[in-house]
Amino acid sequence: MTTIPNAYRRLLERFLLRPIENGQELAEATALAEELFDRPKLLPEEQQYLEVLGDLIMAYEDKICPIRDVSAGEMLRFLIDQRGVTQQTASKETGIANSTITALLKESREMTRKHIETFARYFGVEPGVFLPGN
Repeated sequence: MTTIPNAYRRLLERFLLRPIENGQELAEATALAEELFDRPKLLPEEQQYLEVLGDLIMAYEDKICPIRDVSAGEMLRFLIDQRGVTQQTASKETGIANSTITALLKESREMTRKHIETFARYFGVEPGVFLPGN
């Protein structure tokens, strides 16, 4: 029989690792996760607990408020807006023609690998944000 480490047992006494079923459980799980994140160092069993707790939190949030996938054009529009620049400024600073950016925003043209790499560098994001399912 495997012995449960004391640190892990203490965490289980605070919040059992099982599917989250309501907002109160979500709040408790989130508070505990934040507490663990704030610690400078975790024991291996605390880290394992936190990983599973994080998965449970994400599963509940995905169930109650799923986030729809956004298209590459929608992501590009969002990033331009967040950076506080115009389409023309983004064109000038990336070297991608304004007409190409217009077509990408309208989704009448798909992004090439070069577009994705250039925009990722320009906006400081991972290239995957422009791919479906990310």
